[in-house]
Amino acid sequence: MILFEYVEFPWFQVTVITFLVVMVLVLIFRKVYRHCCKSSVVQPVCLTMHIFNTEAKVVIPWYKLRYALGDYDVVALNAISNISLSRHCSGRQLRFQWNITALHKPSQIRVLLPQSLSISYCLARKLETIIGPNKRYSVQLYISSLEFNVPLELQQ
Repeated sequence: MILFEYVEFPWFQVTVITFLVVMVLVLIFRKVYRHCCKSSVVQPVCLTMHIFNTEAKVVIPWYKLRYALGDYDVVALNAISNISLSRHCSGRQLRFQWNITALHKPSQIRVLLPQSLSISYCLARKLETIIGPNKRYSVQLYISSLEFNVPLELQQ
């Protein structure tokens, strides 16, 4: 008698419903996990050079900071000078003299930032309208990210 009641139990329906519930839970957890991973991605922060005059402004990424912004001290040893554009077969370069060091405080490693930057042809054309022998322009260093753009007060 017990054997016959056991056979009539809807095993197939319970198995299918359990499988569907597990699948829905897996999809929900997967979606939450992916959302958490995407929201916790660190946005890169870099030092950017803003070259501008009264009519135009060009932003040039210079040095990407690998660690937290508070871990760095950026020190200018002198003012920027000798800004020029040069042509190469592989592209254009912005050359300048500006001795700036980035000190990573926890490791005490000093990085002297490069004195020339490879730039695109389009960016070089924009710079040619700003930089010239008889043109007035200003250069300022910024800390930039997708979320903020802050001018940097340099220690000299």
